[in-house]
Amino acid sequence: PMTFWEHLEELRTRLIRSAAVLLVGVGIAWYYKEKLKDAIAAPFCDAWVKHDVPGKCNLTFAAPQAAFTSYLKLAVIGGLGLAAPFIFYQLWGFIAPGLYQREKRYVIPFALFSSLLFVGGAWFGYLGAFPFTFGYFLSLAGSSDASRVAIVPMVTMESYIDFVFQVLLGFGIIFEIPILLTFLAMIGVVNHRQLLRFS
Repeated sequence: PMTFWEHLEELRTRLIRSAAVLLVGVGIAWYYKEKLKDAIAAPFCDAWVKHDVPGKCNLTFAAPQAAFTSYLKLAVIGGLGLAAPFIFYQLWGFIAPGLYQREKRYVIPFALFSSLLFVGGAWFGYLGAFPFTFGYFLSLAGSSDASRVAIVPMVTMESYIDFVFQVLLGFGIIFEIPILLTFLAMIGVVNHRQLLRFS
């Protein structure tokens, strides 16, 4: 058993470790920021070409510092992806002292599958949601024969990366639901009858 203050000390240690690894991941992602930018902009530019939007596919910025802050956000996204396995391991490691001995052996598999599901959810959002979403949004650009007003997309880099981050994070969290329910079932918080009742 650990005291309340020992739990706080354990939490502080694990948060510092996670922050340090995240910082390293952000540094690596910053080094490859141009490649990351091209990768996340690819579905947008593909939809741009597919729907014959006038002009070249581009992302603008409206403030002097906006490009820098956008690249920084992009590096944080990349850093989270790189650091996810370690962060999830620290999370499950913090929970482990409150588990029974037979449950503690699942900490590493839970950390591994949590990471895979989170990254897999983000990857699904990138491959599945982005082409459909950007395709629909950019299909609204242009003008019809009955309209005198043309709709021209002027997407800022900052708003685009914010949107990308929200979608990737959302899909990553949604894909974590199975592992969360499995954990809750293991410790007896929920059972199959309760889940069937809510389905």
